Amino acid sequence: MELLNTHSHQLIFRIHNDTSKEYMKRWSEFKFKCENGNNKQIIEQIKGYCKLESNKNVQYLEWGDRVSVQYNTYKQIRFRNYFKEMCLRSRQVRDDCCCSGSCDNDIRFNDIYSKDSEKWTYHELDDLIYGFIKTANYYIHEHDTCKCSLGVSGSIEMRKK
Repeated sequence: MELLNTHSHQLIFRIHNDTSKEYMKRWSEFKFKCENGNNKQIIEQIKGYCKLESNKNVQYLEWGDRVSVQYNTYKQIRFRNYFKEMCLRSRQVRDDCCCSGSCDNDIRFNDIYSKDSEKWTYHELDDLIYGFIKTANYYIHEHDTCKCSLGVSGSIEMRKK
């Protein structure tokens, strides 16, 4: 099923709050790699875990400080862009700002674009969620022999336009 035109969509990934401090630290490092634009290796690994050929064959594009995965000129998806912001409360530039949109613990694909001639499907987004969770588990458990579940979850958020 194609994405609804009446809603905007995001892929949101979270790690469970009860996760150990070591895994939280690795999650934070992984989040920074995803959202700072230096993420080509991560994108390639996500594509490798995807099951759909359409997701395995996406292109990696760099546009200045923005990185996007693109099927063609009609379909694109991007990580949320990480940048230091001035905290509205303290009025200082901070990495740990508590009031801006990019300071939460989530990793997001917040720019999902498609045109009427070719649209993303929910099946494709679900496959990207699967690939991302497998990739996140790899990065967070990379030094462990135990591959137990660490509570990474992914969802599609829809908001009425």
